[in-house]
Amino acid sequence: MATNYGSMDLQMCLINIIKSTVKEAYFEMNTSPVAISEKYNDKLTLTIQETSELTGIGRDKILELVHRVNTDFPYFKVGSKCLINRQQLVAWLGEIAKEHIKI
Repeated sequence: MATNYGSMDLQMCLINIIKSTVKEAYFEMNTSPVAISEKYNDKLTLTIQETSELTGIGRDKILELVHRVNTDFPYFKVGSKCLINRQQLVAWLGEIAKEHIKI
């Protein structure tokens, strides 16, 4: 009988390891840069949070860019909501990278 309990404990342990591994793989799959960029491929505009996730630039830095006087950051407002044009954002990032501009 002790052997049965031991094997059941081993089975439960293996099941927990498998569950944990699957959860980690799912998280990795849904938070990888490829998954994040594909998530926003069909969107024309992005929120501040989505822009941060897509670019890796912090939310506070995005807000700072939006609120700068005479900013060239590609945003517009709908009511009080800030939206960023995704295509213009990609072009803007290309320009600042090419010119080595510190943001």
